Amino acid sequence: MNNNMMPGNMVTHPMFPQWGKGVITAIFIDTVSGKSIAKVIWQGVNAPSAAALHTLGNLVPFVDCPESDSREQLTLNLR
Repeated sequence: MNNNMMPGNMVTHPMFPQWGKGVITAIFIDTVSGKSIAKVIWQGVNAPSAAALHTLGNLVPFVDCPESDSREQLTLNLR
């Protein structure tokens, strides 16, 4: 289980980028498989407010500003 994930976190699903970002509303353990499952409400254009269950390991945290872009965004050009 990804210990950094918790209800309220924004996530994406790499296999379904068209869904956009979603918010985790609950996390629980599947009693049959023992896997962590997240209930996610997707906010994407193609699935507005659609809720679905996903294995927590398949979700990726949503990042508004990836670290690789932060240097350019923080650069201030003064003349």
